[in-house]
Amino acid sequence: MNLPGIDQPRDLRLTEPPQLFGDAGSEELCKVLRQHFSPRQIQILMLMMQGQSRSKIATQLNLSVRTVDSVRTRLMVKLNAKTNSDLALKAFALLQGCS
Repeated sequence: MNLPGIDQPRDLRLTEPPQLFGDAGSEELCKVLRQHFSPRQIQILMLMMQGQSRSKIATQLNLSVRTVDSVRTRLMVKLNAKTNSDLALKAFALLQGCS
């Protein structure tokens, strides 16, 4: 049922994963990354890839652990990751070459 003035829920998953290892240059990949992920999501991904714990990330970014968990969950949905290791592998593939 569509209600006027109410946005319908959106599917947050990427419908087409960015081309990671094709002809796309790192500049193009970084552009795609910035279109689909917020600066905070990228920041948390980077810290997770460095092996930081949830509580350490929360402390370092002045956030609650629940906020870090929420961002991680949204990232897992967007990247279609089923486990933390799966998330780390997909994040590494996305973030290589981007600063």
